[in-house]
Amino acid sequence: MLSSIFTKVMALGTMTILTHNLSPAEFGAVNAVVATTQVLPILMSLYLEAALARLYHEYEGRSDQQAALLSSTCLFVVIWGGVTLLASFAVFAAGGLGMAMLPMSAFWLAAAPVLLQQLAQFGLVYLRQSFQAWHVASTEMLAAFIGLAATYVLVAGAGLGLSGRLWAIAVSSVYMFAAMAWHFHRRGLLRLQVDRALLAQGLGYSLPLLPNLAAGWIAGVADRLIIARYASLEAVGIYALAA
Repeated sequence: MLSSIFTKVMALGTMTILTHNLSPAEFGAVNAVVATTQVLPILMSLYLEAALARLYHEYEGRSDQQAALLSSTCLFVVIWGGVTLLASFAVFAAGGLGMAMLPMSAFWLAAAPVLLQQLAQFGLVYLRQSFQAWHVASTEMLAAFIGLAATYVLVAGAGLGLSGRLWAIAVSSVYMFAAMAWHFHRRGLLRLQVDRALLAQGLGYSLPLLPNLAAGWIAGVADRLIIARYASLEAVGIYALAA
């Protein structure tokens, strides 16, 4: 609960910084590009984080199997997620996402950290399932603070606008990934191996859940993309602040 309250306070602080230093069009651009990239975690991980949470307890007390499960899912996401990321760049460049009003550099800045965020999520899921709540809370709170501080420096201080906010998100994502990677590497839980049986078991659990997850993305952020395409980024900014 402490982590949830703290991150919400940090989010409010970030919103205050953005609304005081960005124009409605710039604020709308931030929301539009972030909304566009929010579908990437679904495509990159195929919701294997849910499978990790489910299968962790099936192999309770079998640390080798748990390590193999974590390593297999992470390596799969590195490879599959990397391919997905490159494909998303190509689709955006070709205008397939209908976001021609956004610069390619903004999409790249928003999309590239998503892979790191998703890999960090696997670490957080593993820690939650092993009841390491304080480690999860401290990591999330520090990431939220880093995001707020970087936003203040880059947006309010340096006046970088849209790119400043996207760089701040990237900095926070790098921290989350590095913290999780270092933690699990020290404990010998990350290995360069893929257990095909465990990966197939995980995908068998996660793939049927994808339509529900995709529907949640559509319900949650598709309205911003529709407004951006048929109205303006300024309208997105006003709508996002009210929503």
